[in-house]
Amino acid sequence: MNGGLIDAELRVDANGKVVRNGEIGVETRYFVQGEKPSEATSQEMLKQFVDFDKDRERFNVRKISVEKLLALMGWRSEERTVELAGSRGGFLSRSPGKTQPASASETAPTESASPPAAPADPFGAAADAAPATTPADPFAAPAASKPAPATDADPFATPK
Repeated sequence: MNGGLIDAELRVDANGKVVRNGEIGVETRYFVQGEKPSEATSQEMLKQFVDFDKDRERFNVRKISVEKLLALMGWRSEERTVELAGSRGGFLSRSPGKTQPASASETAPTESASPPAAPADPFGAAADAAPATTPADPFAAPAASKPAPATDADPFATPK
C-alpha cells in the first residue's frame, strides 16, 4: 500500500517446516519483529531466528515492532470507547428549557390538586373567535387585469 517491499522473511510452510524467503541486505531499512521465540518454539525455528537476527546486526538494520511500522505507515486504530459504570441506564438526558422529571424520592402530588392547564395551541384558533376567512390564493390571477393585447398588434409600437 505504501510501496514497501519485503526483503526477507521467516515463515512456517504447510508441512510445518521453517522457510526463509529472501535475504537481508544494505537496502533493508527495518527489521520488523513479529512474535518472539519462546521455550515452546522448535529448535529449527530458533536457529533460523538467531541467524536472521545476526544478519540484521551485520547490516546494521534497525529493529522495530509491528505497531511502530503501522505508525510509520500512517495507520491509526479505531477509536476506543470505555463504558463507564452506571451509563447503561438511569441517566436521563436534559433538554434546555425543560423541567426535570420528579425523582422517586420526591413526594407524589395529592389528589386534591387540580390538573395543570393544557398549554395553549399557538397554531389553533381561539374557541370563541369567529370563523376565519379563506386566505387569498397567491397564485390566482389578479382580479382587475389588463386585457390581453390582440394577436395582430404591433409588438414594437409605443404604448397608448
